[in-house]
Amino acid sequence: MKWQILLEVRLHGEAGDIEALLDSTMEHLVDAGIEDPSVGAALEVGTVEIEFVVEADALEDAHQRARGIIADALALPPDSELVGESTRRAELVPA
Repeated sequence: MKWQILLEVRLHGEAGDIEALLDSTMEHLVDAGIEDPSVGAALEVGTVEIEFVVEADALEDAHQRARGIIADALALPPDSELVGESTRRAELVPA
C-alpha cells in the first residue's frame, strides 16, 4: 500500500544554509528513487515541509520508513527537530 507522508522539520541556521540543505535533500530523494518528492520552506523561520510517497503494509511501517528516509536525506543536523507528521493512504489523494 502506498502512503503519502508530510513531515514538518524545524531547522536552525542562516536562510542560505537551509536552502542549500534543502537542495541537497531534494537531490538525495530523487537519486534514491523516492516517489513524488516535494520540499517547501519558510526560510526565515527554518520551518520545512517535505512530502513524498512510501510503500508499506501498515501506517506504523510507513511512519518508520518515512522518518528513516528523511533522517538520511537531511543528515539531520543535531539541533533540528521533527515538529509535525501527517500521513494518508495515497489512494485517497493523487500521489
